[in-house]
Parts: sequence; C-alpha cells; structure tokens
Amino acid sequence: MTDVTLEELKAKVEALGEKVKTLKSSSEVDKDAIGAAVKELMESKLMYAEKNNGIGVDGKPYEAPMSKAEKKKKAKADKAKEAEASGKKETSNTANAAKKAAKKAEGKAKKAALKDTGGKPAAKTVVPVRQNIGNKSTLGSSSRNKLQPLQLSFNPNVPLTERPVVALSVAILTNTALDVNIVSDHQRHNGPGLGLPNGGEVLGDLAAARYLARRPEAAPAGGLSLLGGDDASSLAFVDQWVDYASSISRFPLSQKVAAVSATLDTALASATYLCGNILSLAD
Repeated sequence: MTDVTLEELKAKVEALGEKVKTLKSSSEVDKDAIGAAVKELMESKLMYAEKNNGIGVDGKPYEAPMSKAEKKKKAKADKAKEAEASGKKETSNTANAAKKAAKKAEGKAKKAALKDTGGKPAAKTVVPVRQNIGNKSTLGSSSRNKLQPLQLSFNPNVPLTERPVVALSVAILTNTALDVNIVSDHQRHNGPGLGLPNGGEVLGDLAAARYLARRPEAAPAGGLSLLGGDDASSLAFVDQWVDYASSISRFPLSQKVAAVSATLDTALASATYLCGNILSLAD
C-alpha cells in the first residue's frame, strides 16, 4: 500500500463510499458487512490525508470521525465559546460606550467651567493629606520633600503674605535664628512648613512661630512671653490679636492699612505694646 497514489486512494474512497450506501440501502441489512466497509473507508480516508499533508479527499483539513456523543459534546462546547465571545463583545461595547459618554460629559463640564471663569482655567484646590507620624497626627505637605528638624520650607514664588514672616521674626527675637535652616521648595503649595524633631512637620507660619517660641532654647530670650507667658488670659489676648491679623492679611492693601490704622490708633493710644508691657506675638 505504500506505493498507492493519491488518485488511487481517492478512487478507493469513492468506491467504498458507494459500497457503504448500497449496504445500508439493502433490504437485508448486514451490520457486520457495513461495519467492515465503514472501517475500511475510514482507514482509506486517513491514509489519503497522511499522504496529502493532512488534507482530506474533500479538500479540507482531515478530522478523525467522532461518535454521536463526541459530536454532541463538541457542539455544546462550540456553542458555549460562541456565547462567551458574544458576551465579551457586548461587555466591551458597553464599556466603550460608557467611556465615550464620560469623556463627553467631562468635555461639557470643562466648557461650562471655562465659561463661568471667563475663559480662564479654574484654579486647583490643594487639600492637605493627613499623615500619622509615631503616635502624633499632622497635616501632610503637598511637597514630596521630607523636612529635617528645624528646616523651615516655603515656596519662593508665593506672595509675601504666604511666607513664614512671623516664624522668622520669632526666631530672630528669641536669638534662635541660627538654629533654623531655611529652604525653598517650588513643589510646596499649602503654606510654609517646619520640620519637627519627631520626624513630623507643622504647617503654617503662625504654627511654626508658636513652636519656635515654645522651644527650650528660646526660653532665655523670653520665648514664652512672646505667646503671652503662662497666664491663660494673656495667652488669649495674644491669640486674639493673631487671629485679627490673620483675618485681614488677605485684604487689599488699602483696606488693610485702613483697618490696622483704625484699630491700632485706639489700642496703642495709652500703651506701648498690644498685650501687657512686653513685646509679644501680637505685635
């Protein structure tokens, strides 16, 4: 059989096919004869495909015959794959539609925002992030640069009202200015920050000023007296003036000057300092 040509095998397959049909249509069905003919037919088809690089007599890739149970199982698997592919396609289409809708809504929102701001992009709001350092909680800086103890950092591009002027004044008045290391940070957008010994960071000019005044190193120069000493009433009076200064710090210059002049003319009419008889944070 090794010398049989493809043409001969094809002719044999066709002849065996006719034989099987004849046996099946006979009035007296011979199952054994049909089985033998079918077996020989399958073997001939397989031999043809092997000699023809896997292509069968019908010109298609040869597939081994399957039983009814195998055919049913394959059909079920194919149907499941088709359903899965259809579901994925539908899900993908839905997701794409949702993305397009979201993008369209975002575009409309941006246009509306630009319209409300006269064509100028709306300013971004920087929200401080709460961090836990040791057993203390502190507001985190917008900068990625970690501050070392007594490093006083601020953005050099911000207005004077947003720089640590009060903290630096306290450092000078308490003779501890040399302890403070001033650093500029262009990534800082939520006010000045002062590094603490515990690895944390305190934000804000006034908060940094209060910390510097409370340091033991500031005591010889009267650091606590700048805050009002240890008397609750004196502390409250100092805080009152600090709150007042904070409230008008963002006023236009003309309004600020008018407010300060009117207030200080009365407060300092018969006194040298705003709180008590010594210089304090209020001044």
